[in-house]
Amino acid sequence: MNFKLLIFFLFVTCSVFAQQQPQYGQYMFNQFALNPAYAGSRDIIQTSIHRRSQWDGVFPDPPKTFLFSINSPLKSNKMALGLQIIKDQIGPKTSSGALLTYAYRIRFNKSSLAAGMRFGFYQYIFNFREISYQVEEPIWMGVNADNTRKTLPAADAGIFYNTSDMYVGLSFNQLIGGNAVTYFNAAGNTITFSKMKPHVYLTCGKAFKIEKGLVLNPSFVLKKAEGAPLNIDLDFDILIDERIWVGALYRQGYGLGILAQVVINRHFKVGFSVDKGISWMGGYGAARSNEFLIQYDFATKNSRSVSPKYL
Repeated sequence: MNFKLLIFFLFVTCSVFAQQQPQYGQYMFNQFALNPAYAGSRDIIQTSIHRRSQWDGVFPDPPKTFLFSINSPLKSNKMALGLQIIKDQIGPKTSSGALLTYAYRIRFNKSSLAAGMRFGFYQYIFNFREISYQVEEPIWMGVNADNTRKTLPAADAGIFYNTSDMYVGLSFNQLIGGNAVTYFNAAGNTITFSKMKPHVYLTCGKAFKIEKGLVLNPSFVLKKAEGAPLNIDLDFDILIDERIWVGALYRQGYGLGILAQVVINRHFKVGFSVDKGISWMGGYGAARSNEFLIQYDFATKNSRSVSPKYL
């Protein structure tokens, strides 16, 4: 990777919603990725695997994200636990994390309200030897260590309200700050990468039954990070015969996307999405991102349904 690409990855990507945290084209199918309060909301044990590759076909080593998550209500159905394991790679920087979640849910007649917290850690690794310089700058001279490592604590918090056909969620992620990478070069200069900043997510969705076997489910996520403008993703999905989801995504300041998910049976679902930057929208013109989502649901003793239609 050359130095210009490094600057592109570390700084240009941050201008597309200050992307210190991964973004997902299929957030509506796994909101636990954004909000710890979502844990247990479906009254099942839900496992999910996300695999996202960003800007495929443009760079030889595009950013990649892997996320494994599991969440489940406890026996009383008032409390829930969850786990996330994540790895995110952007050029020479790799971040890996593990976070545990606790959520408490208050149930009403036809709805519920939950609050959740998520705690864990991230380890950041920056490999300077992967950088080849086209133009040597004095400030970077002497930065030639194989890598630097730093482990930082992580904390997220959120609330989540839902009925059988709508939801609203608000989460505050990356609440604990810190510098992921700090290095002193031979000239005595301090070099700092990726200062961790809080992120806020507001999600909302509502299902509308158009006719038998056809449900429209629009949703959005508002995203705000310190030092970055407010950003929105708009999504319009259609559920056909309770078996196939198809949809379209608009990401402000970036571009458009499409998605599909197949409900193979009551437990197993597979989804795919692709989004592409559009030059006149501000996105990188030739950039394309691919994302796979695999989910498997386990029924619990108190499950109302192993496969709710809309959440």
